[in-house]
Amino acid sequence: MKWKANIIVNAKKVPGFLGFTGFKIGAFDSDMLMPINEYAKIYRMTRYDKEDFDEYNPQNHTYNIPKLRLFVSFTSGITDKQRQIVKNQISSIVSSSGSRLEDTVLVIDTVEETEKVRKSMIMLAYLNCIISMISLTLAFFLLIISIAGNIRDSTYEIAVLRAIGMKGTEIVNVYVLEALSNNIASILLGLTVGVSVSATLSAQYFSLMEIPFKLLLPYSLILVMITISMLLLLIGTYSSTSAIGR
Repeated sequence: MKWKANIIVNAKKVPGFLGFTGFKIGAFDSDMLMPINEYAKIYRMTRYDKEDFDEYNPQNHTYNIPKLRLFVSFTSGITDKQRQIVKNQISSIVSSSGSRLEDTVLVIDTVEETEKVRKSMIMLAYLNCIISMISLTLAFFLLIISIAGNIRDSTYEIAVLRAIGMKGTEIVNVYVLEALSNNIASILLGLTVGVSVSATLSAQYFSLMEIPFKLLLPYSLILVMITISMLLLLIGTYSSTSAIGR
């Protein structure tokens, strides 16, 4: 059986429907939106068995067509309690309808789910902060051990510098500037590589999912981590080289 249709617009994304795509390879098997009365005519004509039609299509459905999804739009300013009441009423209506599909019916509150995702992202940010602080603490002690070892290995060079008239504070400044230059270079290199790799992978994933990609960086977290790393670097360097200045 063939049908002729007049295509008005090609949609890439429709809220609530996952079958729409902008890829040409999937355009032939994508979903279609049409008026429900037109779909009812086609649906009845394709159902040759009347008993089968009546079994799967209760008479209290609109146009006697079973529905896959029900979207409920609330007015602005509705409270969480009112939203929960509507959600419970929908669940009770489906449960009392006697449908054999009532066990597979799922009522989803998008506002509630969005709030859960937001809280999960906050917890993930806290976890990242904790891991970063642990890493910085370990790096602080490793820095002290490393600089102390370098000073012990460079005892002869330090003695020569002191003998030619170089002050202890100047030698300390040399170690501090060296540590700062290494730290700044590491920060720039790490940010460049990390942002480039994450942006590339994210853009590839979002393009496959046909979701608009927008690069958002946690600037506050980055600034806090850079500031803490600089402070720990200065404290560790000065504490390790304090003996030179005396």
